[in-house]
Amino acid sequence: RNLLPVEMKSKGYLELEVWHVESLPTEYLGGCKFDLYETRFGQNAQKALCQQKITMAKKIDDDGEEEGLEDEAPDLGIDPKLVQKHNTKVYEAMKTRLTGSWLSSLQKPSISFSCFFIPDFPEDFR
Repeated sequence: RNLLPVEMKSKGYLELEVWHVESLPTEYLGGCKFDLYETRFGQNAQKALCQQKITMAKKIDDDGEEEGLEDEAPDLGIDPKLVQKHNTKVYEAMKTRLTGSWLSSLQKPSISFSCFFIPDFPEDFR
């Protein structure tokens, strides 16, 4: 428990690269660095590893009530633990600037993404 903060600091930044891909990665569009500690300042939310499976497993009928499809559709081979929702903090990076590309454009390249950990870190994690 005391080692985790030290381990996170030693990892450094997460580096994201964006490539244009046709049949092979052909053009480097840019990259950015992301400090994972910033996820501690995200919005509280509930997330699952297989969020799409949760959406597929529910159906809203005409009355607006949720009705499970487990009886109608086969289990897609996903362990139930992967669809379990967890409380976590979700960091939303909006229009983070990409750097390092040799391509020229009128607009500055940017990327938007979200980042979270499942399960989330303890509340007292610093």
